[in-house]
Amino acid sequence: MRRTYGIYLLQQSSLVSLGVVDVDLVKRLRTNGLSSSVRSQIRKERDYLMSRLPEISESLDFFPLAEFSGGKGYHFWFFFEPPVPDRQARPVLNGIVNRLKGDVSCFELEVFPKQDTISGKGFGNLVKLPLGLRRVTGTRSYFLPRPGRGVWEDLSKLESVRISCLDQAASKAEKEKSAQPIAPLPSMAYPGRACGKS
Repeated sequence: MRRTYGIYLLQQSSLVSLGVVDVDLVKRLRTNGLSSSVRSQIRKERDYLMSRLPEISESLDFFPLAEFSGGKGYHFWFFFEPPVPDRQARPVLNGIVNRLKGDVSCFELEVFPKQDTISGKGFGNLVKLPLGLRRVTGTRSYFLPRPGRGVWEDLSKLESVRISCLDQAASKAEKEKSAQPIAPLPSMAYPGRACGKS
């Protein structure tokens, strides 16, 4: 049976073990019949985001695992061990996104979860788990760069993910806010590993 599973990122304690930057193609470009120049622009922006987002993140000791979501975009997964308060992790992820938003017009970037605490009857934001099928397209998602064509090869990527380091990231993000603009800066974590260690 073909099933799609998701995960609620925010725990009742307001802690997160995972944060996600969601990168989606803007709605007006989700159609057939795009001109070659538009398709070229989409490819350029995609390649830029696939290199620049990890570059900015890693400069802050945040280490994303990139995934093609199976449809209109990409997920960048950030792993925390132990879990961290979302009210501290989300500003760092938003800072990364804010540095990129002005550079692209074909993609929208969002951070999940979107709230600090669970309130009301809901459980917060649900994000599709990696390696599942996207129901609309029937396409399976996979990690990037793609290690192979099978699910087991994709799962092997999880053995080398790096833990994102909230304390270092928050400190570096504050320093960058107060610093003068600089030239552009020159992938997650597996439970039990130290920050940044694979």
